[in-house]
Amino acid sequence: MIHNMANDPLNHLARLVYDKGLTTKLKEQLKIQIEAEIKARYGYKFQLRLTVKNEKMEKRINYLVEANNELMKELEQWERVGTRLEKATLSPEEEQIVRMPWLKEHTNG
Repeated sequence: MIHNMANDPLNHLARLVYDKGLTTKLKEQLKIQIEAEIKARYGYKFQLRLTVKNEKMEKRINYLVEANNELMKELEQWERVGTRLEKATLSPEEEQIVRMPWLKEHTNG
């Protein structure tokens, strides 16, 4: 019986892995080549612009993360306040409605 390597799934998989590795290697080489050409053409100015841009992006990201953290703390605080108010102000009828969501949909509450 003749074994057809073109239809072999392992051969196909090996080829895909090889192609992926080759593509990755070519991308890395192209990136290095482009960076070298840009550095040769623009030199220090280009590197300085990248550094400044990266610093601005980093500052912006840090600002947004800090703002998000503050909002999360405030949200958690209001959730705690809401839970306490809910426990303190629910009448027995309201507590029953809370336990039966299907009933809550059909009332004014």
